[in-house]
Amino acid sequence: MPELPRPYELLELGDGQVVEFHPRGFAEGTLRIFPQDWNAQVDDAVARGRITADQAVQAKRDGKLIPVLRILVDSKDKPLGSPYWDVTSTTLIPTILPYLQDPTYKGKAFTITAVGVGLKKRFGLAVKP
Repeated sequence: MPELPRPYELLELGDGQVVEFHPRGFAEGTLRIFPQDWNAQVDDAVARGRITADQAVQAKRDGKLIPVLRILVDSKDKPLGSPYWDVTSTTLIPTILPYLQDPTYKGKAFTITAVGVGLKKRFGLAVKP
């Protein structure tokens, strides 16, 4: 998958937060991140013999590519920033993608609700005509 261009507009919802939007299009791709503990993860991989020191230098420089679903939305749904949301949740992407792959998704209202925090966070999805 291609690396999507910046700027990134990450969909970050706290416990109980809700966002509603009307998708106009979508793109699947990747984005490059540098997690807070990235260097420690790479050093651990070297120590365990999973990668070489040369590979570690490259990994630290390049960061980590993660899957992202960019959802283009109506500007009235997101008046600030770029008119899209970048979804990186590995639980939300497979939930919402089948709806977006159906050609009838345009004009429908998508409501995402976050439940929980951290690694236990999950998302509810409601799609209305």
